[in-house]
Amino acid sequence: MVQTYDWGLKMGLGVLVMQHYYIGAHYHFSCRNVLRELPQTEKHPDGHNKAWTFTLGYNF
Repeated sequence: MVQTYDWGLKMGLGVLVMQHYYIGAHYHFSCRNVLRELPQTEKHPDGHNKAWTFTLGYNF
């Protein structure tokens, strides 16, 4: 059975350049294995959600 919810953490870093331009990078990772109890498999796969986010912006 696939888990219906997940929770995790987000870490990141951003920089403001020349008081207007923003550059950022964040990494999201879950603390729960959402594929923990799949009945059709003997081996339990790693079902942790992971994602990178990159941001470019302009502040008015």
